[in-house]
Amino acid sequence: MTRLAQKLVGARSLLALDYLTLVDAFTHDLIGMDDAPPELSLVVRGKTKKWSADYEMTMSDGTRTFVMVRTVKWMKGKTEKRAAFRRDFLDAMKLASERAGRKFMLITEDKIRVQWRLYNARLVQRHVVPYRELNDEYLAFEVLQELPERSSIAALQERIGSRYDAFVLAVRLHWWGRLKLDERVKFTRQSTFVRT
Repeated sequence: MTRLAQKLVGARSLLALDYLTLVDAFTHDLIGMDDAPPELSLVVRGKTKKWSADYEMTMSDGTRTFVMVRTVKWMKGKTEKRAAFRRDFLDAMKLASERAGRKFMLITEDKIRVQWRLYNARLVQRHVVPYRELNDEYLAFEVLQELPERSSIAALQERIGSRYDAFVLAVRLHWWGRLKLDERVKFTRQSTFVRT
């Protein structure tokens, strides 16, 4: 993960990989991600089971959250009886997480594969290159201060000239939290932003 100094974090499915892409691109206060969190005991319908979350996230404020990435189809199960059991299982996971001093979050594809958000996250990953000189970003940041609080990538391009690509710079500045692009709308050269 670029946000975590190139730490390798495993994904057990393409859906989990898409989730990690979103987290890396847009979760600015993330300071830790573990793909092998501790195993917990939980009680489901009177039976004790062992369970491990897919991930444990740690935020800069100290909040720790167990994350489970599953499909909606998994949630619904093949039968209503199976779906009811899975709901009870999720409730038990939440209780076990709270006992361990963590929050619990279930993430499904309807929260991950949202049109333009995942596309934008992949775009961020493509353009955020670690371990490189930041001279062009420093120039863009200086020019950014001269623009109105609400502005556009086109206006940034006009100010910095043709030597640099304002689109790539804006994506990088967004990742660093220096400006805010709307993640729900496709990032383009005409996108607007707010300075932060």
